Amino acid sequence: MRKDEAMDDAAKTGSRAGGVLAATCISTLVVNANTSAVSILLPGRQKFPDHPRGFRAPMLLGLCGVGFAASLAALLVGFIPPSQFASGNPGIYVLVVGGGALGLGLLVPFLFYRSRKPSWK
Repeated sequence: MRKDEAMDDAAKTGSRAGGVLAATCISTLVVNANTSAVSILLPGRQKFPDHPRGFRAPMLLGLCGVGFAASLAALLVGFIPPSQFASGNPGIYVLVVGGGALGLGLLVPFLFYRSRKPSWK
């Protein structure tokens, strides 16, 4: 094996690992964006505003808005293929990252849900 062939193999391996890493990061960003969005809609804060709480977030709407916007921006940046992507076709990168994110974001929680014990209800 020539040196440039070994470099090509290393680049392909790195691009595959980068796609899996990007899919993992995107799954985490989706959870973060959902958490920010749900925090705004917490029903207890509107129904029971005088209930004593452990802490108060004075600008909850602003904090959650910034958190959601940052997560969304980072999520979109995650779909931009890096310059080291060996295939060169951005569509393949988007499919790998999107498929991995869907697999990690939907398949794993669904498996946890299916394997739950009846006593957990």
